[in-house]
Amino acid sequence: MKITEIKVASLEVPMKKTVKTSRAQQDVAKHIIVQIFTNNGLIGIGEGAPRPHITGENLESAFLTIEKYIGPVLIGEDPLNIQIIHKKMDRATELNTSAKCAIDLALYDLIGKHFGAPVYDLLGGRTKDRLHINGTCDIHEPKLVSEILKRRVKEGFTYSIKIKVGTDPLEDIERVRVAREAIGPEIDLIADANQGWDVPTAIRVLRRMENFDLQIAEQPVYWEDLMGLAEVTRSVRLSIMADESVWSPFDAMQIIQMKAAHMLNIKLIKSGGLYNAQKIATIAQSANMKCMVGCTIETSILCAAEGHFAMAHENVKYIDQWTPSEFLVEDPAQGLEWKKDLLILPDKPGLGVELNEKVIDKYKTCERLIK
Repeated sequence: MKITEIKVASLEVPMKKTVKTSRAQQDVAKHIIVQIFTNNGLIGIGEGAPRPHITGENLESAFLTIEKYIGPVLIGEDPLNIQIIHKKMDRATELNTSAKCAIDLALYDLIGKHFGAPVYDLLGGRTKDRLHINGTCDIHEPKLVSEILKRRVKEGFTYSIKIKVGTDPLEDIERVRVAREAIGPEIDLIADANQGWDVPTAIRVLRRMENFDLQIAEQPVYWEDLMGLAEVTRSVRLSIMADESVWSPFDAMQIIQMKAAHMLNIKLIKSGGLYNAQKIATIAQSANMKCMVGCTIETSILCAAEGHFAMAHENVKYIDQWTPSEFLVEDPAQGLEWKKDLLILPDKPGLGVELNEKVIDKYKTCERLIK
């Protein structure tokens, strides 16, 4: 089997509502969609979600990276040789992890279709009976946070709730207080500061949040400050999760060696797809460390990949997803299903999702075919 063509498209899909974090505000979802064609007629589909505040890429740069640098060196390659392909991508360009993610997911989708197996079987098989996703709430006034989370619980989000914090410390504490009050004592509560505090503020604020049974604080300080992250981890009782600090297997090893966090958030757009995400999860497992698979605003392609990844890794305890049906006016992919807080993977080979060409044509800003 050989790669004969790669089609890359950039999309800008309007969102139903604006999403705010301490780092950014988003009202349009920007995606890179890749299709990899082979000489035996199989097609793999993948997605990247370039975000300047997360990966340092924008839509235009990710598109250009695939069109000019990554795509041309992959023509003629055997898609089964995924390790060689990753080495070729890394030689062609450093970083650009969202662009690489789009290629990586298309490869795994293609390989699954080739062997007639879902992607989670390629990654090691099922480790869970069901996949729970977080009920989420972005940055809002505490009163609205309470209202949103009460609605989330009524909608069936009873496994875990994640709220965004990292703006005003006193208001952040109040957000956590009203969140715990709204969801009750049984549901896991995660607060994500998205690097919003310095080290002294993080320690002071998190110690007060512990009074409201906050289980996990995600990325409280700047991503490069691993010494500061380790200081926060030593200074509080709750679990600290590293997110923006985790890009690669090397980062995971460094965090573990420094005891800089108790947990890792693995984002496929930061790891460059499933290939390196697998390595990160395995390293974490060797240190008896739980993980979350993270997200941004995505289509069903990335959501499916995250589900397959979580299914195949026992230590991935949480799945963070902003469901396309809630946040996108239209989903450029189809085949994935959510019921209450459950993500239901299709019983199909590969990722199990298909492109909606009409939606893609509607929101497409650019497209190229690489031969």
